Amino acid sequence: MAHDDYSSLWRLLGIAGQVNIDATWRWGGICLNLPRPPLNQGKDYTFFDDELPPEQYWQWLEEICAKVYALTAEGGAIYFMHRDKNGEQVLRLLREAG
Repeated sequence: MAHDDYSSLWRLLGIAGQVNIDATWRWGGICLNLPRPPLNQGKDYTFFDDELPPEQYWQWLEEICAKVYALTAEGGAIYFMHRDKNGEQVLRLLREAG
């Protein structure tokens, strides 16, 4: 998938303009991903409705996990930052993403 397909993800993760995207793809992806998505707690984000119904939020987060996984280089690491109480659900999403 082309890096242009990830522009909204770059923006959401706060790395738009901070990553040399062409170089990233030459390396085969990002070696260390540290995604910290919104937690769906009603905070005021510019690019995200932080008060989604739980089912819709977890569906969205599943899509984010799949995209982060696709961006990660073979052998790279993903340290996904989320609330501890949701740890097992986040781990399930990451396992299903790849």
